[in-house]
Amino acid sequence: MSSEGTEAPDQASSLIGLFETGFLGLALDLFLELPDKHKRSTPALVVCFEKTLEDELAAMQKKLKGTEDELDKYSEALKDAQEKLEVAEKKAADVCIRGEGS
Repeated sequence: MSSEGTEAPDQASSLIGLFETGFLGLALDLFLELPDKHKRSTPALVVCFEKTLEDELAAMQKKLKGTEDELDKYSEALKDAQEKLEVAEKKAADVCIRGEGS
């Protein structure tokens, strides 16, 4: 019996092991290096990777939303600080003008 028939299941189980232990990046890299015929013979891996990538995308989108919200908050704070600075500069200019007129 040739090892060709058992190669894909062995690789698949190795990749699933890497995947399940949290080595997604390594498992994905190794999966992408598999010949196409072996990729097609491991649909469970494809489903696992798709689900994990979808989960990662959702997490990144959530993080992006949080970052955008934080940026909005800091932008508002900056706008408020600039307005206060303008008021303070105007008051300082008024004080200087009054001081020169005396």
